[in-house]
Amino acid sequence: MDECHHRCHRGPRCARWQRHPDTGARIGAEINADRGLCTACTVHLGDVLGELPRDYVELHRVLARIARPGADVVTGTRDLPIPVRADVEALMAEIVHEAICWAESTSDVLGIVMDTQVTRDSRPGVALQRAARILANAVPVFLALRDVEHVEHAGLVDGIATVLVRDGLDGAVLLLDRHHRARAVIGQTRKINHLPSPCPRCQYLSLEREDGDDVIHCRACLRDYTWEEYDTLCSILADRKGFAA
Repeated sequence: MDECHHRCHRGPRCARWQRHPDTGARIGAEINADRGLCTACTVHLGDVLGELPRDYVELHRVLARIARPGADVVTGTRDLPIPVRADVEALMAEIVHEAICWAESTSDVLGIVMDTQVTRDSRPGVALQRAARILANAVPVFLALRDVEHVEHAGLVDGIATVLVRDGLDGAVLLLDRHHRARAVIGQTRKINHLPSPCPRCQYLSLEREDGDDVIHCRACLRDYTWEEYDTLCSILADRKGFAA
């Protein structure tokens, strides 16, 4: 494998990851640009940005499900405890903060007037909806951001604000990560159905579906399928195997 090839910035978490022929490690899919996301991850990012407000609402529901006031840990499943209240609240706050920061930077490039103070004075869920809408509608602009300065979510340390200099790619990877963290937390409080069939893409037995959800998710390659997509891909694979036999 030519090491000079440019690869998806998500690396091992790329939606179209490949195996390094020598080490077997996961590496991002090849891309043409020096730095960027592959097509699959770019599409996934757009979908995730639209889902961030739902993540926030469902995390809020998780807080309500924590059994007794002041309890740090409540058993959610035999293996995984529900995170402490402070962890859930911190994740919610970080999602809102990061989405607003990147929406403001994207708005500046687009020439959209985004009243920073009004946004930050709004209810968090409302502010997140606005920010997510801007980002989802301008993914290429978001990803093209370079050397943007943001105040760290932790706020003031000893009275001094920590300023981070980042690119849009950094923001994209961070928001994708926080989305998947949110889904993991939410999944601990909802029944997860594990499908017996392998993922049509990676062939791992890692497919799962949350109760009441129409989307099938693969924990191995992070690919999402609708039932229609899943049925179609399984049929195609079955036909190929039948032809090969």
